[in-house]
Amino acid sequence: MSPMTATLVGLLGVPLLALLIGFLPVSGRRVSRFAAAYDVALTSDTRPVLSAYLTRTSRWRAGGGAIGWLAAGAFASGSGGYHYFLGVAGYLAGALVAEVGASLPVPEGRRRASLVVRRPSDRLTWGARWGPVLIVATLGVHTWIYQAWSTAGRDRVSPSQVMLALAGIGLATAVLWLSCRFVVLRAPKASA
Repeated sequence: MSPMTATLVGLLGVPLLALLIGFLPVSGRRVSRFAAAYDVALTSDTRPVLSAYLTRTSRWRAGGGAIGWLAAGAFASGSGGYHYFLGVAGYLAGALVAEVGASLPVPEGRRRASLVVRRPSDRLTWGARWGPVLIVATLGVHTWIYQAWSTAGRDRVSPSQVMLALAGIGLATAVLWLSCRFVVLRAPKASA
């Protein structure tokens, strides 16, 4: 096998294997072990909930790990362990997304529109609204300056490193924006 073929098999084979394993159906034995580990009584009501939770988390983890592994292959110029690092980082990001998604409340009954105007200023402080924006803007300026003056006594920064940094900044922006939206769009607490 040529080195190029081996690299291609390693680049595509590992994420494909992770996705195949992550998207396998959850066995009843795994649900039982999970319930025993967390001291949850298995009933006809809790079994489907635990099964759906385990399915969702394993799929998000596998997807995150596969995306991280592929990102390392696309952006890393050398093999130096980036695949493992970004694969694990993607796995953990997938786990985080799955846990955040699992913790969001599902509204009961039929959905209906609320006529209450929800503005960020009503629910978030100034720092919570503008702090993340300022942090992300500072990171963007820092990345731009580092790329513009990278030849001044330092090694040249590859465009893939800048693209990866900007993608990370974009991801941070999306996470911060979505978290603010979740706070603002939460249903108001009923007054007693």
